[in-house]
Amino acid sequence: ERLEDKVVRMRILGSIAVAVVYVAAGKADFAIAKRANLWDIAAASLILREAGGRITDLDGEEVYLSSENGFVFSNSVIHDAVLRELGA
Repeated sequence: ERLEDKVVRMRILGSIAVAVVYVAAGKADFAIAKRANLWDIAAASLILREAGGRITDLDGEEVYLSSENGFVFSNSVIHDAVLRELGA
């Protein structure tokens, strides 16, 4: 909700894996998941990291595949700005 007024378009794709791969491909700047299963994000997270993206929890703590505090996936360039807007 904190980001709704600051983004041009929000997409809810129904799959966090697809959203993360969109970020890796440069079709989206970031994706947020309050929770995600390992099998939903494992391959997508690897693809994102290989593309230079960044993954943290909602507090900005580095994570890989498990977090009890959600996930922020980004293109790295705007990651800190997204975290600031989320109050991290």
